[in-house]
Amino acid sequence: MSEVTQHPSVQAVLEQPIPQRMEFFRNRVIGHRILVQVRDEILAAIRLDAELSLIFLHGPTGAGKTTVVKKSRNDVRKLFELDAAKDPSFIPDIYVKVWPPEVGPFSFRDLYLSFLDVLEEPHLENRVPTLAVEESAKSVRSRGKSATELRRMVVSSFKRHRLRVLFLDEAQHMESVASGKSFLAQLNTLKTLADETGVVIVLSGTQDLLQMLELNGQLARRSMECLFGRYLPHDEADRQEFANIVASFASHVPMPEAPDLLKHLALAYEGSLGLVGCFKPWLNRAVARALDRARILAEQDLTATMLTSGARLRIAQEIQNYEIQASQEGANRAEIRKLLGLRSAPVPAEPKAPPGPAATRPRAVGERNPTRDPVGPERP
Repeated sequence: MSEVTQHPSVQAVLEQPIPQRMEFFRNRVIGHRILVQVRDEILAAIRLDAELSLIFLHGPTGAGKTTVVKKSRNDVRKLFELDAAKDPSFIPDIYVKVWPPEVGPFSFRDLYLSFLDVLEEPHLENRVPTLAVEESAKSVRSRGKSATELRRMVVSSFKRHRLRVLFLDEAQHMESVASGKSFLAQLNTLKTLADETGVVIVLSGTQDLLQMLELNGQLARRSMECLFGRYLPHDEADRQEFANIVASFASHVPMPEAPDLLKHLALAYEGSLGLVGCFKPWLNRAVARALDRARILAEQDLTATMLTSGARLRIAQEIQNYEIQASQEGANRAEIRKLLGLRSAPVPAEPKAPPGPAATRPRAVGERNPTRDPVGPERP
């Protein structure tokens, strides 16, 4: 008998064909602790920090960054739902995935065209056509507009629709440039776009995004960093949270009986490396395999669909790089103090007790009190 209790919503899909049952399970998202924390950080920054231009959301492959972006988009729309209700031309956010360049360095012209394409596709049902005043993206391509002309069109469109947040997923592909100098120029272009339009740009990607913050102090001053990490095996709270995540997903498996994945918890951690974004797609594959064989999810389905050891090794090395960098935070602070000419942080001295009466020892019987003896001849 499974220790996992089946979620009531599963009963409604058990009689449906396998594709519909798999769609039900693939759409299950668990609001676990790290995801909620990062969502809260992003939303608070968008809502409260008027001087913020860029938010860097980074983490190892499979951490779940794309899920955070999707949930954050919902948060942004709820935040500005009154504005959207009053003005049908208002767009709270757009989402663009950054494609790696097929040949040569990254092109901002292609990125600008992606912005215009997305703005032309309404994501609010009562929205008016976005490019009613400007040319459509297709005519823009046919006339071969330059990057500068496209930038002007993007700025105009962002302002007209009062865009608040731009989500750029897989933003590490912007690093595909000829040199660090040109890479810094790309980032300054994004910062200027944010400053000019009042849009907060959320860049989501891998560890390569960290190099962006290290290129320019002014850029770092107007930016915020959000790390989406893993659940640690040696931390009791993390182990319990990961077990809760596994049990929650197991309760939504569309089978007559919920599989007891808790007895495979060690395997679940090994196969996912403590990353929810690795665990859920793996579980999707295992569930599909078990459904195809008309049986309850078993350990053999998990092992057969696990990422290869080589793939897991590469992700584990990426995780290690993250954690090494995090451990250097104290050394970085010491180096900053050194560069500023500050001494090491002083250790507060123990507070001194107020002076009290001198300690006295008990005198023996017949011992006189201490007194000053007279010096010189005795006076009559």
